Amino acid sequence: YAAAFGYPEAIHKLIDIYFDENDSNWNVYIGRAYLEKLLEINDDLAFYKYGKYLVQGVYYKKNIKNGLKYLRKSKIKEGFYLLGNLYYYGKVVNKNYQLALEYYNDDHINILQNAITLGYNDAYYLLGKCYQLGIGVKTNYKEAISCYFKANNAKSFQALGTCYYLGIGCDEDPTL
Repeated sequence: YAAAFGYPEAIHKLIDIYFDENDSNWNVYIGRAYLEKLLEINDDLAFYKYGKYLVQGVYYKKNIKNGLKYLRKSKIKEGFYLLGNLYYYGKVVNKNYQLALEYYNDDHINILQNAITLGYNDAYYLLGKCYQLGIGVKTNYKEAISCYFKANNAKSFQALGTCYYLGIGCDEDPTL
């Protein structure tokens, strides 16, 4: 009933159900119809999902240009993080470390900083790499180490171990 009255949270739950191939209610066409309804009301999560699906070619024909456009419109942490990853790793667009660090729009929004601000701590790892390697920012090993600690994930622990082993941004630890 909540979806019938236009509650976005309920509509998102229906989208997830209709796009779940393991659910008996799986129906891509109905899922698309609900997603398009949310796009009409400028729902940020809908912008993110639609952009992600277009970039990946899932549930829709692959369209990277439009996918990136919708990801930029999303204004949610997952959208900023996905954009950062796409440009950092260059999987569907050309690698562009500057764009990975800073997404250019009218407000000069910084993708990684926004992702972090919105609570997506994994973005700290990528920001740490940018500081460590001088990608889009001045090299700052201390800031890189700080970001790795804040990321608190397996990749960041590996990066921290490498930094300590090589003495990058900290004193070399011969016990490692």
